[in-house]
Amino acid sequence: GVQMLLSASGNYSGAIDASFGPRTRGAIAAFQKSAGLADSGYLNRATLQGLTNQYARKALSGKTHASARAAVHLVAAVASRGPGARPITLRVAAMSRNDQVHAFWNNLAQDFEAAHPGYRVEITHQPDYEYKERLLSMLGSPTPPDIMHTWGGGHLEALRVAGFARDLTKEMSDGWAMEFRPGVLQSFTQDGRIYGVPSSVELVSLWTNKALLEKAGVKREQLATWDGFLRAVRQLRSAGIIPIAIGGRDRWQFQFLYGMLAEQIGGRDAFAKAYAGGSDGFIAQPFVVAGDRLRQLADLDPFQPDFLSVGEGDAGMLFSKGKAAMIVTGNWRLNT
Repeated sequence: GVQMLLSASGNYSGAIDASFGPRTRGAIAAFQKSAGLADSGYLNRATLQGLTNQYARKALSGKTHASARAAVHLVAAVASRGPGARPITLRVAAMSRNDQVHAFWNNLAQDFEAAHPGYRVEITHQPDYEYKERLLSMLGSPTPPDIMHTWGGGHLEALRVAGFARDLTKEMSDGWAMEFRPGVLQSFTQDGRIYGVPSSVELVSLWTNKALLEKAGVKREQLATWDGFLRAVRQLRSAGIIPIAIGGRDRWQFQFLYGMLAEQIGGRDAFAKAYAGGSDGFIAQPFVVAGDRLRQLADLDPFQPDFLSVGEGDAGMLFSKGKAAMIVTGNWRLNT
């Protein structure tokens, strides 16, 4: 997503491969300099907002400006106007992992259409590993989505600053917000205003196969420390067992590993400071140490063969079938 924004800004002409090497960092520094920001070459909140704002201005300029801007701000509250003589299409950009998720959203759309004659819901399902890039294209089209999936936090904030997220505080304050735990809404709240509604809550953690751990002589309590975890990986390899299943094609799986390590080392404060453009940003000590630890893990060959060519679903099936001892995944894996 960042490389796409850099490309749109005219500062990057390389491959869109999510690799933050010297070329990408050079493009970030070039944009930062042109925008009057400190040209560190590292992504921070101000840089991301600047890139997104510039993309939004280009996407919404020209003949489609008025219609696109109006469509962006239609959002869910359009239903309160009631059915009119002319059918109204609500466009939804959904991030869907499987047919079950597709069916869930399609059923919601059918229920809404039945309860609101004159409205039609058009859902575009996108796989999770392509969603962010495709969303940018959809937002810049003549028919952008009225309702879109977001992960909250930084992703939603970038959309908000660019003018793509509607303030839903009034609608939520009428009682809707009371249906959610306050903590759940934090990721969708900025400066006391609510810009999103949670559709699910997912817990990401390290899952283990007890039988395989026991077979390799691994005690689960040793996984509580990093040294113990690395020792467990060695024991599993020695026993001929795949230590960790991972879907390398879905790059966010590696982000889970890195993010969890960084949070354990520096806590949430480290992320808050880096995101706010702190002195060292994401090259602060907790993030460097997390990278070093990830390298230590990689040196032990912890993943299955050809892990870069398979997705999260394939890795999940490998774990579910007892072919790997551990996996970092979410509670959606309970469905398999």
